[in-house]
Amino acid sequence: MVVSGIALATHFMTWIESLYLTNVAASTTLVSTYPIFTLAMGKLIGEKVGKRSILGTLVAFLGIVLITVPEFYVSMKALIGDLLALVGSMSGAVYFLVGRFIRVKVSLAMYTVPVYSVSALTTLFVGLILHSRFWPYPLYTWLYILMIVLGPMLLGHTLLNYSLRYSRAITITTSTLGEPIVASLLAYIIFHQVPRALTVVGIVMTLLGIYMVISEETRMQNDLSED
Repeated sequence: MVVSGIALATHFMTWIESLYLTNVAASTTLVSTYPIFTLAMGKLIGEKVGKRSILGTLVAFLGIVLITVPEFYVSMKALIGDLLALVGSMSGAVYFLVGRFIRVKVSLAMYTVPVYSVSALTTLFVGLILHSRFWPYPLYTWLYILMIVLGPMLLGHTLLNYSLRYSRAITITTSTLGEPIVASLLAYIIFHQVPRALTVVGIVMTLLGIYMVISEETRMQNDLSED
């Protein structure tokens, strides 16, 4: 649970920081590559991986390259943001994999309360080291913080952790795949962020590769259920 909490804190800290450095479309796509890293980590612990999943991983990796490599020639700041989003994805994969092992043994509350607490304390510790400002905040900032706590955290992550008891981690992580599309549209409407053409191609390829992984995993699970 400590490892899971630290991984969750790392996921949030690196991803949120990436949004200050690169565009929303690239950041949310890269951080949503959980299934790729979940698949790779699952392979290391002996889980079966199909050929279509391997091909999908390669396609998604090519998409990641198309998103990140041009940043070498455009903006080092944006490149760092892309890499932070990838770190957020990898740490998120660790968080979900560990959660999968623990949730089959303990209740939702016994898992989420310690993990969220460790995550909060880890974030606070890093914030103190970096001399981050914790006070004061204007009222509208507290409103946004409350919305984040009630929505993505308590509702979103808690539902994902609930599901970990009944499904593999790679299946759970796929539920976040709509995030890059919706977030990119909102970024265009609110912030007028228009991603570069190559970034759009990379996003499409990344999501396509992840879809290939998902479809293969779904087929394999159905086959196991029938057996």
